[in-house]
Amino acid sequence: LGLATANFWAITQIISPAHLIGRFVGCQNAAAQIGAVCAPIVTGQLLGKSHDFAHSFEVAALCLALAAVAILVLIRERAVKQIGYLFSSTSD
Repeated sequence: LGLATANFWAITQIISPAHLIGRFVGCQNAAAQIGAVCAPIVTGQLLGKSHDFAHSFEVAALCLALAAVAILVLIRERAVKQIGYLFSSTSD
């Protein structure tokens, strides 16, 4: 986890226009916090019904797989370059 976390911030800063880096990082952090809030709730619900952590691990693995698919499908190099070009022509 620690090795991947630094990359998320670096990638966000590289692909974001300079004058919007703070906004983009803030949105990324807000989205990450949604998972941080939901994970204990979902785990508690699953654990309360089954008294076994296996279902919680299965849901976590499913979320990881869905996130990987979303990144592979939704993020394209051409789109990143277009966003960078769009905002690079805007002055601070």
